[in-house]
Amino acid sequence: MKLLLALFMIATVASAQWTRVPVDKKYDYQPGKTLLVDGTALFVGSQGSIYRSTDNAETFVRCTTGIVDRSSGCTGLVRLDGRIYASFGGNGGRGVYYSMDNGETWVIDTLGWPNMKGIPVQMFAKKIRTWNNTYLFALLESNYTIYKKPSDSQWTTLSVPSDFRTPEDIFFAGDTIFLSRLGFGGPVATMTTDMGATWTQINGSGATPIGTIWRNSDGPDIYSTMTNYVNAKPVHWLVRSTNNGRQWDTVRRCLNEAPACVLAHGDLLIVSHEGSFTAADSVGRIILSTDRGATWSDISGNFQHLMGFSFHSLRSLEIMNTNTLVAGVDLGTGILLRTIDIGTPASVSEVSGDEHTIAATVNSIHGTIQFGEPLRESFYTITDLSGRVMASGKHSGELLSIAPLPSGAYVLVVTTGTTIGRCTFIR
Repeated sequence: MKLLLALFMIATVASAQWTRVPVDKKYDYQPGKTLLVDGTALFVGSQGSIYRSTDNAETFVRCTTGIVDRSSGCTGLVRLDGRIYASFGGNGGRGVYYSMDNGETWVIDTLGWPNMKGIPVQMFAKKIRTWNNTYLFALLESNYTIYKKPSDSQWTTLSVPSDFRTPEDIFFAGDTIFLSRLGFGGPVATMTTDMGATWTQINGSGATPIGTIWRNSDGPDIYSTMTNYVNAKPVHWLVRSTNNGRQWDTVRRCLNEAPACVLAHGDLLIVSHEGSFTAADSVGRIILSTDRGATWSDISGNFQHLMGFSFHSLRSLEIMNTNTLVAGVDLGTGILLRTIDIGTPASVSEVSGDEHTIAATVNSIHGTIQFGEPLRESFYTITDLSGRVMASGKHSGELLSIAPLPSGAYVLVVTTGTTIGRCTFIR
């Protein structure tokens, strides 16, 4: 039985350069935490403020009328049913606001917001999401997921399974709501088609996502990040599912830090990575693919020279005017702009090793899997076809025991320091 491990390539191409645009000339330290491209307007969520540009980021207007969370950072910006919603959190701020006049004025919208028993301080929304152009959902920092229609007078608390009281993210497909959470031993999600009256748990297989879920705006795939450990050091991966979390596959091993933001539109993928104190980690911090991750270009360029500090991350990405990439910086320095070429395949400089295979033979009588060459410091997971984890651990050597497994069909996933592979076998 053959187990084909994926080949991952590191791209080191740079051509066009970034420019830095302050959103506030008076307060140059204002960050561009969140972005919303709405027709010809660009909205930037900052510290206690929303900024609006209608001239391709040449100039910005500060929009704060009605916003009282002036010391808090913007955690989300979305448009729904003629309104723009903005959420703020941290440093005492806990508001969600809406504007019906393109940001000129804002109305606070937290009626019905739940509070934890014994804790008088209201929680803030760490993420806001829209669904079917009908509902606004807010994931609170702890214990609650809430929702409303713009026409509703107040928020409603979504009834969720106890294991998902504080989910990592919420995403949608058709009439189905999905909640994701940290996985332990395998990916886990839950879904409802009746607004939380009943839930069905999804015990997935493959890679285990641990963070935000980013959905392709023109495709079935969703993306997240996975971290495993090799020799006690973290190894980060960009991962993808095409069936709403039932199976996760690795797309690319990250060069250094974990993904901070993913912009996916059809075959176009743009990924930014977490900040780092190491100057060399500027290579591969922002990468682009025009073929859904088969090949990559490094478009980091000069961006780090425009940042206030190298450990700041680009946590928001948007496309403006078809070929201008806008990046929001989580701390200071405003926003960054760069022209990208998305009409031709990405140019890639290959610096990784050759593709190779690992041969594996199943011996059902003795209950072993024998690898053609010894594995070193590998991690394995064995799941049944429903996604339930049956065995997992670290493995070195040629033989892996599967004797405790009952008869049936299984999926074996092996992760080494650089690659990951999968095969199905019969016990």
